[in-house]
Amino acid sequence: MTLRSLFFFDDWCLARRDNIARRLGQPEWVREATYADPTENPFSYPTVLYDEQRKLWRMFYLGRETMPGTLYRKDEWFLTVESEDGIHWERPDLTSTVPLPSRMRPHEIFDRQQMATGGSVFLDESSPQARFKWPILAIEEDGRRASRLAFSADGYNWQIDHASRWHPGTPDPGFFTYRHAERNSHITLARPSHGDRRIALMETQDWRTWSEPEVIFHPDPLDPPMCQFYGIAVLPYKGIYVGILWMFETDPLDQWRQKLEGKIYGELVYSYDGLRFQRSLRQPFVGLNEPGEYGGGNIYPCSMAVDHEGQIRIYSGGTKGEHFQARTLSRDEPDYAAILMHRLRQDGFVYLESQAGAGYLTTRWVRLNDERMLLNVQAPYGEVRVQLSDLEGRPLPGYTFDQCEPFRGDSTAWQPQWQDKAGLAEQVGTPLRIDVRLYHARLYAIHGDIELVYASDLR
Repeated sequence: MTLRSLFFFDDWCLARRDNIARRLGQPEWVREATYADPTENPFSYPTVLYDEQRKLWRMFYLGRETMPGTLYRKDEWFLTVESEDGIHWERPDLTSTVPLPSRMRPHEIFDRQQMATGGSVFLDESSPQARFKWPILAIEEDGRRASRLAFSADGYNWQIDHASRWHPGTPDPGFFTYRHAERNSHITLARPSHGDRRIALMETQDWRTWSEPEVIFHPDPLDPPMCQFYGIAVLPYKGIYVGILWMFETDPLDQWRQKLEGKIYGELVYSYDGLRFQRSLRQPFVGLNEPGEYGGGNIYPCSMAVDHEGQIRIYSGGTKGEHFQARTLSRDEPDYAAILMHRLRQDGFVYLESQAGAGYLTTRWVRLNDERMLLNVQAPYGEVRVQLSDLEGRPLPGYTFDQCEPFRGDSTAWQPQWQDKAGLAEQVGTPLRIDVRLYHARLYAIHGDIELVYASDLR
């Protein structure tokens, strides 16, 4: 099993962990990046991505007309805004450049008469004529809804591929698509059927046909009572797949045909193969803000991106009220919802932290396939040292803790150095263990071309 990096979502890559705790990263809400559209309550399923061709950050989201009573929504429209930094957004007037049969907003980009709703937008640089791909529920000529793929070369002018079918039914959003590099395919995650709030996986090789939905997330006994899964966003990240699962804590007294009342927030999940996901620490990862704030009632983490500095951005729809309160509140509250951005340190999903005094960890058997070994560590008032050991755990001469130059500070790419050793060249290709000593310090990842070695590999 070759990895670009060792992460610490679980202990699989470890043989020992003493006096070290696993912690969940805490994304920081960047208030300055809050986007409130004065024409909408724009919390509906934002996608944010960087368009290298235009050198701009681009956001796509749904506007919504909210109706009184139990109707909740009558109509939706597809909107876009742009930014140089992904923080401050501008609404382009596309009236003269994007022709639509009927236009609700100047930054609208899709014929709303052909679209019931949609999920996340996927940027596919391998397909110049269809760079932007958007799984939607289309409205067919006979008025029926059907799962179809919309596509666009520029993200402004869209078409529907009526020969495509990504789902056998018509599930509610969110739906999310990501690339699976190892399988040369794309994965769409959505609900198995309308009203079934679990998460199913569908795979496509050609953007025309998808596999049948296969449930991969089902609530279990460790989840809150009556919990359902509303949606998910996934980021392929340095050889693994990191997701944010939308937890919907429902009202146990709600006995309607599907539960409508409750709170939504994001929980961290992860996968080593992009198909089978694991739950993390069962704590809110993108949690609710304070009451009265955007995101104080619901928060939908819809989109993740890595910025030019390597930090992770999480864009969410945030409402002040709980799920379905928009039936009444948003008609009277012009600032009921907004799109929020959280920022996370590079590799900052999960980290290991020493507790009182020094903590020690040792990896399983590993093989370094080149001389690179970089640690993402944080020790502004502490210390980090690294040691290499043989398969029996004996320190290798010249690579002991005592001979390691201690690290103090904050670095996403610290390269350990040992006295009288020029580097790791003599250890490349040899099975060994990596030992790390943390004192008042955090370890986020170990980067390199690292291969886990099993007993069968040494026969």
